[in-house]
Amino acid sequence: MTAALAIEDAVKTFGGHRALDGVDLVLPPGEALGVIGESGSGKSTLARAVLGLHPLDSGRIRVGGLDVRTGDRAVVRELRRRVSMVFQEPRESLNPRMTIAAAVSEPLRVHEPGLGPADRRRRVLEALDLVSLPAALAERHPGALSGGQQQRVSIARALVTQPTLLVLDEPTSALDLSIQAQVLTLLRRLHAELGLTYVFVSHDIDAVGYVCDRVAVMLHGRIVECAPTEQLLTGASHPYSKELLGAALSPRPA
Repeated sequence: MTAALAIEDAVKTFGGHRALDGVDLVLPPGEALGVIGESGSGKSTLARAVLGLHPLDSGRIRVGGLDVRTGDRAVVRELRRRVSMVFQEPRESLNPRMTIAAAVSEPLRVHEPGLGPADRRRRVLEALDLVSLPAALAERHPGALSGGQQQRVSIARALVTQPTLLVLDEPTSALDLSIQAQVLTLLRRLHAELGLTYVFVSHDIDAVGYVCDRVAVMLHGRIVECAPTEQLLTGASHPYSKELLGAALSPRPA
């Protein structure tokens, strides 16, 4: 079976600093992978490298067997259809002048230009329903929605083309705690119902533990430990992983 994502010896340097320093990672279809680490550990750089937003200095990233570094336009177009991203701040990732329907349908206009208006509308409403948003919101603008609703719109937009891989970069950190819980529950449901494959980048260990099957711990551009979620949370082996877990605040402090 072809891996949903395969990263081999990925290196990316910014101004002499190695943000990625020989990363190796394989993600099978249907798995939810969490990537955690402190600020500057390289986790967001890794997420953006998967989408080709940060081209590697060396190494290789393949999505469903397709090389992200390809120069073939047809392959690049297919990669952009296969991989979608949900960013940290929904207010910045949604155009305030576009209605929700227009924002969600935009990927369809790019990747499925032959789709008629009626079918495009149907796909948009299906995507909104998938993230538990009513059709009545379709003609509103992002400013009329709450932060949690805006992030749901971002997820709907990412899923409307039925990608094989979803990359989420700190998708809940800009939301308050109650809304975070709703978005995490949504991701967990989508993973269970759709077999959704995703990479969830976060500094929140509890969030990763709730929505991910496996967790990779990054430090100084390297993955220092990667293990099934329960195994890592209860018996981390690397000293840095233990430090991260020890620094996490309890949701029920004494």
